[in-house]
Amino acid sequence: IIIINLYVGVQNMATLYYSKLVIFIQMVTWIMCSNAMTNKEPNITQYLTSIIGDISVYNQAIRPYMGEITLDVGVHVAIDHIGDIDDEEMTFSAILYLRLRWADPRLAYNVTFNIYSGEITIGSSILEQIWRPNIYFTNSLSTEIFDKPMPNSLLSISPNGNVFTSQRIRIKNRCYFNFLRYPMDVQHCQITMETYGFDSQEVALKFGDTGFTNNGAQFLSAVNFTQYGPLQDTDLKITETELIYDTGNFSFLIITFPLRRLTSAYIITVYLPLNIAVVISWVAFWIDRRATPARAALTITTMLIIITIALNTYTRLPNVSYIKALDVGFAIAFLFAFASLIELALVCQFGKQFDKLLLAENHYSHAKPRHTDIADRIDKVSRFLFPILYIPCVILYFCLYMFANELTPFGNS
Repeated sequence: IIIINLYVGVQNMATLYYSKLVIFIQMVTWIMCSNAMTNKEPNITQYLTSIIGDISVYNQAIRPYMGEITLDVGVHVAIDHIGDIDDEEMTFSAILYLRLRWADPRLAYNVTFNIYSGEITIGSSILEQIWRPNIYFTNSLSTEIFDKPMPNSLLSISPNGNVFTSQRIRIKNRCYFNFLRYPMDVQHCQITMETYGFDSQEVALKFGDTGFTNNGAQFLSAVNFTQYGPLQDTDLKITETELIYDTGNFSFLIITFPLRRLTSAYIITVYLPLNIAVVISWVAFWIDRRATPARAALTITTMLIIITIALNTYTRLPNVSYIKALDVGFAIAFLFAFASLIELALVCQFGKQFDKLLLAENHYSHAKPRHTDIADRIDKVSRFLFPILYIPCVILYFCLYMFANELTPFGNS
């Protein structure tokens, strides 16, 4: 019995020690795996940092595949905001995210660390130490990268050396406005990009064919304005082309978007008062022709109102050398107001002649006057002739400038 009890006790102790050994081995394995996972990314970061810092291994002045093939650089632009549209200066500002992607096998770490998927994000300070395609905005007056509270830049590197960068940028661009149809115009503004130091044989810029979506350009949300219609992704047009210089051909990217001016504000503040002023000038046709001072004051006041509206409107526009739609509108209104003044002069002239003849006839005879009052007939005809001529002119004016094809004063589209 004693021997049996000792055997059972020894067996229980062996089982207990075995269980503790298994638990100990599991804990050691878990700790080792945790350390390996924790230290994996820092090791990759340190590895890339050491490569970038060693000019014998990585020279940021030399592009990838130098002397081998053309390097394709994918470009994606996400526009966050467009504003500060200045008709007089012909400029606008935009806040956008410039995203670039290219391959740099010198930064690959898949062989060293046996990793073939996933990307790592490195501090933006490293961005200044690697090769970049040196893209600039050709039609910008100023470019600013947001750096508050920290630089708004991102750098990611994949195991096979694909580099992805993203920067939040504010630009102020030129946009050559065509005011021929103003204020019923549609302006086509552009954001243009080009590589500064690499021709198309070395670096080729391409929209959205390196993993980007949305066709290379997009609005992050609908862009709304006070004087222009809203913009959406469907309004964006992208173009890839080349510019020819004496130093060679360079890749050139163009993003075009329309600015459709809202005409409703101008109808209320310009066209409606203008037409009312013209109609008021017709009231003189219903006033007795002998009240010449009243008719003259009404007609001249109408002309002064038209001139005042024109001066207040032109203060917001640059001086251009061609005739705008607004000029034609003011010219039509002023022409009819001036015609009312000419009609007044004719009525006064014929009225005086009729009064003299009437006075002479009454002096020699008390019979019914044989002469017709031409002045009175002119007034009666003008009451209907002026509206009949003016209304078709206004309709034709708006049809021509609102629904006609795009017009240009420069001889090309």
